[in-house]
Amino acid sequence: MAIYFIDFDHTLFDTDKFFWVDLRNKILENGINISCWDKSYKKVRRDGYTLEKHINEIGKTCNKNIEIGKLKDIIGNEFSDLKKYLFNDSVSFLKKLKHGGDKIYLLSFGNSDWQNYKVEGSGISNLFDDVFYQEKENAKIDKILEFKNEAEKIVVVDNSTQQLDEIKNKLPSATTYLINRVPKNLMDSKTEQDILRFKSARKYALQIPKYSHHKVSNLEEIV
Repeated sequence: MAIYFIDFDHTLFDTDKFFWVDLRNKILENGINISCWDKSYKKVRRDGYTLEKHINEIGKTCNKNIEIGKLKDIIGNEFSDLKKYLFNDSVSFLKKLKHGGDKIYLLSFGNSDWQNYKVEGSGISNLFDDVFYQEKENAKIDKILEFKNEAEKIVVVDNSTQQLDEIKNKLPSATTYLINRVPKNLMDSKTEQDILRFKSARKYALQIPKYSHHKVSNLEEIV
């Protein structure tokens, strides 16, 4: 039996499209300027980002009378169902693993409330044997090591070179897949639209690995 540890953001879920394009645009449409978005985002992300904290901070940062309650309702109604942000191969990939009899764990980095909001909104939590959120950077390996004696094979799928390097360093026997969802023709694009569309994913894709990982651009290349 194999145990799969699957990342969420930029691996299963198109976080940049959700956050930097659609969510950001919806907030800007409701009277918030770009400067306020940027300042409030930078402030709340230091202590663990959540959407609620961000909207509350917008109310404190912007020098105008903003109806925060109304904005929360608009965002809540617009972004309660997040299934459309799953990559096209995400559900089929998870179902293949599940039907194959392997153990599947979601292992995601970030504030647990923020991660849980996205995972539950995407409707895939039931496809995992368990879900783990790690709020400390590079702590995924700590959770993985708890299972190292329970499987013939440990497989990790992630878009973060840094996370996978840490895993390979402490568990060399792990099979690691480094996924990059950014189309090759957009890796170097300088247009504002493309920069926002893959704002975080491109930064991860530019990381240089210390260890060898299987490089893939989609989940179908794994199973």
